[in-house]
Amino acid sequence: MTASRVVQRLTVADVEPESWELSAPVGYRVERWIGATPEHLLVSVASTRRAIHDAPDTARDPEWTPELVRAAEAEDLAAGVEHRVVVAVEEATGLVVAFTDVQLYPDDFEHTVWHDTVVAPRHRARGLARFVKAHMLRWLLTDRPELERIDTGTAASNFPMIRVNERLGFVTAREVVVVSRSV
Repeated sequence: MTASRVVQRLTVADVEPESWELSAPVGYRVERWIGATPEHLLVSVASTRRAIHDAPDTARDPEWTPELVRAAEAEDLAAGVEHRVVVAVEEATGLVVAFTDVQLYPDDFEHTVWHDTVVAPRHRARGLARFVKAHMLRWLLTDRPELERIDTGTAASNFPMIRVNERLGFVTAREVVVVSRSV
């Protein structure tokens, strides 16, 4: 199997933070937390995270369940990793429809790697990915002003997410090709 990925980097000093001042799209609100997902959002977080399988080259992503979300949170906690999450909640239903997360490691104050960003299929093309990522950026830099750069990766064919990242100030640092085979 071969997959082509784009690695993008945001260098904080090169971006105007005002570009991250976005209002919630009509009908949505933001929620955020560090660590454990609030119980009332757990099922819809797992459901929304499963939507990442729609993105190109995501075969290795797990089949998210509430139990798997809790297990991943416990693993981060045990490792001393600060797991930050920002979600968009649909006002009409109270369900999480967009999700993004970042893990902050205890010994790396100047750099982090952005993990997943996913929007439920019915809610795509409404600016929710950019909205939750912009909210995360403002939150991170308010609490971690020493943060200098953030890296993220996505499938080279995932043009919508690449564009979202570019609009937030990420630039393509490199493209990598991953080759795997069974032995």
